[in-house]
Amino acid sequence: MATRHSEPRRLNDLIRLLDSIRSLHESLEGVIRLKLEAMRRADLPAMQTAMDREQTLTARLRERDGLRRQLMDAMAKEMGLTVEPGRVLTVSRLAQGIKASSRKTLWACANALSAALARTAQANRVAAVTTRALINHMQWVFASVRPAGGSSGVYSDRGTEVPKGGTLLLETVG
Repeated sequence: MATRHSEPRRLNDLIRLLDSIRSLHESLEGVIRLKLEAMRRADLPAMQTAMDREQTLTARLRERDGLRRQLMDAMAKEMGLTVEPGRVLTVSRLAQGIKASSRKTLWACANALSAALARTAQANRVAAVTTRALINHMQWVFASVRPAGGSSGVYSDRGTEVPKGGTLLLETVG
């Protein structure tokens, strides 16, 4: 077991992992900004590409965060740190038990990650506001072209409007 203010064996692994998570968040922020640009241009294929990439990055972030938790828990155990049940071990708590020189490196990495998280969260908030505005606009557009009588019905193979309930199977499939 490591003694207080020593270097846990896995500290370099944690620092590399935190840097990897920071890099993924920076990539995610970039993808969110690309998605916003695609929304502004009404470029549906670009929006879909961005959303697919966003899902991939989010899945990788979830996986990396699980690894981070496992690694930090293992380091805490190695260092003899106790964590209250139901509480998450923080970098602050972990840093208390390592050498000052290593603590600086860990803090720098954690601060860079925190800044990347903040930028990603801000970009995500802008994307959410933009998406809500886009949906509201589209609802207004659809409401303005919907017939006053309510249901618009369907169209036959000849392009004429037919009431919804009255469409024959032959008209539906041609």
